[in-house]
Amino acid sequence: HKQGQKNAQERAPPQQDQHGVAHEEVLFELGLGKEDCRLLIHFAAARGHVLQYYGRRGGQIYALNAVGEEHAALLARYTGLTQQVQVSVPIHDSATGALCETTIDNFLDSVPCAKVLLLHADADALLAQAKEGLPADAYTLIKGSPHPFFVEFLPPGVTKGEGLRRLCAALGHPLERVVAFGDGENDVGRGVAVRNAREVTKAAADVVLQVSEVTGARVLCLAVCPLSSVATHLAMSFALH
Repeated sequence: HKQGQKNAQERAPPQQDQHGVAHEEVLFELGLGKEDCRLLIHFAAARGHVLQYYGRRGGQIYALNAVGEEHAALLARYTGLTQQVQVSVPIHDSATGALCETTIDNFLDSVPCAKVLLLHADADALLAQAKEGLPADAYTLIKGSPHPFFVEFLPPGVTKGEGLRRLCAALGHPLERVVAFGDGENDVGRGVAVRNAREVTKAAADVVLQVSEVTGARVLCLAVCPLSSVATHLAMSFALH
């Protein structure tokens, strides 16, 4: 994880064009380091888990250690959830069946990593394996949402809340004027949860709305926005559909 922390890059926004638009602007970046990824690859292979590797740029997802129908079904399930198709990367020696370190090295050098997912039908069991078999401070562990069948492995200190704080700082927008919506365990913070949120999310919330998803977002915005209720409702309708 130390290498991953060294990969953090703070970059000044590029010059805006005549319309005030900056294209492909990177405000901040923090991904997993090469050795952190290698450790996860070996961890997954030793336990028979399929691994999804997210490249930092372009949004491409790679599938490593994908073997058999069970892994194919998990990958298809994830594709159905996100509409993102994985590119399979063979990492085993075709003759011996062992992990090929040269192939792994070449891949890790050519595709810097944003995060890693391990897929398993029992996300709680996978999370327990990770906490037992990996260094305690090496990763931020997030159980997938909704209907958990995967665990995310992020660099230490990387959370949605930290990303929001950095985004607000880069844009010069006061954090206290921001409202964030979520329904998963990695959305826990101060605020309001919708009715169909995870139990751990509702337990951490100051208020639990008796409505779900989009309706809950509308209700909250109607309550906190300084606009008229009609204007707010119209804005939310356009934003959420």
